[in-house]
Amino acid sequence: MPLAEEHGGEISDVLKTDAAARVIPIPAPLLTYLKALKAALPGDELQQRRRCVYGDSDGKPLSLTAFRRRWEAIRCRSTASGRELGEKVRNHRYRITLDFYPTPHILRHTYITRLILGGMDLKRVQYLAGHADPKVTLQIYTDLMGHAPEDLISDLDRIFGAQ
Repeated sequence: MPLAEEHGGEISDVLKTDAAARVIPIPAPLLTYLKALKAALPGDELQQRRRCVYGDSDGKPLSLTAFRRRWEAIRCRSTASGRELGEKVRNHRYRITLDFYPTPHILRHTYITRLILGGMDLKRVQYLAGHADPKVTLQIYTDLMGHAPEDLISDLDRIFGAQ
């Protein structure tokens, strides 16, 4: 459903691959945070739903303008403009909580990297990343895995039992 030529771009719900259609569970700490954030927001249920991490209140894709507004609420929490972690953002209720300048692509890579480095099975990471082929996951993320001998010793000790 192409939308928003008038908003400066095309927003579509057409997926690039069949593997892109998936259910992504929300980790308990994030769910707790989102519930607390929602409870702290003023307004009725409809207003609160419009502020959630998915599309508009009807479940449709956001216009480019609406997406940019929501994304700015994330970006203003970054130290990228020389602010310090924990500092309050002037004219907002936010505090600086990110020590990098976030983009959707960086957040995606951070998520997938944390899964791999946390030891999650590659097939599960492939599913959550929406890659049709595990080779794609390996090609993109293997450079993030430790390959130096000092990085490998703990895995070898775990597998073969440190003597």
